[in-house]
Amino acid sequence: MGKFAENFKLIWQGKCTRNQMLTYFSNVFAVFVIGMLWGMAKYPGGFSFFNVFVSYLGGNEVNPEGYIFYNITVVFAGLMSLPHFIYVYRKTAPTLKPITFLGCFSGILGFLG
Repeated sequence: MGKFAENFKLIWQGKCTRNQMLTYFSNVFAVFVIGMLWGMAKYPGGFSFFNVFVSYLGGNEVNPEGYIFYNITVVFAGLMSLPHFIYVYRKTAPTLKPITFLGCFSGILGFLG
């Protein structure tokens, strides 16, 4: 089993170290930022946070060349965030079970849309 798969398993089980979790979350965030920047670079006429909503990056009518990069990135980041919610749930469940369950459930619902 590779190192990534081993760390992913530890994250999913809630047994990884904070450093491993930080590395995992940093990598997911980096992929998200790169995908966003790629979608912005393909936006017709240039993208500006002051003039255009970020959600426009995902529309194929408004951003015909870059929408696919943005959409794939958002789905990937959402999927890869699920282990984070499970990790937090398993780390805090013994002390705050109802609140932890609600937080985990809300995070997973947020991913679904």
